[in-house]
Amino acid sequence: MAEFSLRIVASDKVFYGGPSEIVIVPALDGEYGFMAHHDDMVVAMKPGELRFKKPDGTWEYAVVGGGVAQSANNRVTILVDSAERPEDIDEVRAREAMERAQEQLRQKQARVEALLGEFGPVSPILGMEHPWHYRNKAISTFCTGPGRRLDSGIYAAGTHRVVPVASCLLHHPALDEAVEAVRQAARLCRYEPYQEDRGTGLVRHVLVRHSRATGRVLVALVTAAPVLPGARAFVSKVRELCPRVETIVQNINPRRSSAVLGPREKVLWGRGYIEDTLCGVRFRLGASSFYQINPEQTEVLYRTALDGAGLDGTQTVVDAYCGVGTIGLAAAGRARRVLGVEFNPSAARCAAQNARANGAGNARFLCADATACLQGMAARGERADVVFLDPPRAGSTPEFLGAVDRMGPERIVYISCNPETQRRDLRLLAGWGWRARLLQPVDLFPHTEHVECVAVLAKIRGGGM
Repeated sequence: MAEFSLRIVASDKVFYGGPSEIVIVPALDGEYGFMAHHDDMVVAMKPGELRFKKPDGTWEYAVVGGGVAQSANNRVTILVDSAERPEDIDEVRAREAMERAQEQLRQKQARVEALLGEFGPVSPILGMEHPWHYRNKAISTFCTGPGRRLDSGIYAAGTHRVVPVASCLLHHPALDEAVEAVRQAARLCRYEPYQEDRGTGLVRHVLVRHSRATGRVLVALVTAAPVLPGARAFVSKVRELCPRVETIVQNINPRRSSAVLGPREKVLWGRGYIEDTLCGVRFRLGASSFYQINPEQTEVLYRTALDGAGLDGTQTVVDAYCGVGTIGLAAAGRARRVLGVEFNPSAARCAAQNARANGAGNARFLCADATACLQGMAARGERADVVFLDPPRAGSTPEFLGAVDRMGPERIVYISCNPETQRRDLRLLAGWGWRARLLQPVDLFPHTEHVECVAVLAKIRGGGM
């Protein structure tokens, strides 16, 4: 039987000696992922929980923030949350956590330099001071837990098997509180989890959003059918257990697919949305709204992009792939005119609503394909002073970039969530005479492999297609 090494990096009264090493092996008990022995105590581990059976036969519990994760070298690291930790254990945990965070930044910096260094010097990555509890959105999938009890969690990597998770160190605590309230309310109403392979059951997922500006939470219960028995009791219980909840909606997704949200929605209580503020702009957020999940670092990202654009109130700005208008509306206060282009009709409508709500009369949003729109503008001889683009992970297209080049902007500000496709696109622009004035990575998703990068480009004289 394979052995795994587990390092306790922080713990409560069970391990006072600080970090320690124990050897664990896969458990034969189906409820727990691992079993081990340490100092005459049986240790049982599963995502979200540690159980310690002492020699006298009693059990003690410790809650694991973020679950149990196995790394490539078979070393499993856990973080244990407890109000009873001694100060020295707190210090060990904080020091080791920050060391891991700094190592992640070094790895991301090296990756961006390897991919984009050919275009110019890469500035030091901008990381978070406290890279925990930053996510303002979470999705928890319902499943059948131990004892046939309704539970929820996340999919195990590469599978459709749900691993129950009680809390996560990346979530804002209000999200975990709201999910737990929904779990308890759903159990009270005797809702059955949806079984994708059989097409049976009712509740599929719960999606929750948190507003940093107001502290309020949106709850969206995703169901396979439009009828929600005991809806009033469900709403009442969620509100009782989590007073932060401001609105509850039911999203109906009857499709037998892995897509989380369906096309229909009913408001069970409240306005059906919450509001948040980003870069001084107020945004309305529903269940399906696109919105960056790390508001603190998003402001760092957008400030970097706006400063790089050199806006002084006289420019015409195009915001391509604009989503709900976050970048364009943040730029509206510094520009003469902003045109946002978004292919998704719902997102384009939200962008227009957000512009009206913020009194941004100089911002206009179109529902259109970004490539076709800019090709048409270029063909008509229209130009822009600055073009922002924040494309999906697949990057942009040669046709779009060619249209941007023909419009003759002073600067292109390219925000990317995938440096690999950004490199491909920058090589194309470099062939037309564009040069990087700034390459700035931003750690928008700490403790993941993902990294954002802002590239500010200006054209050298004599360049062109």
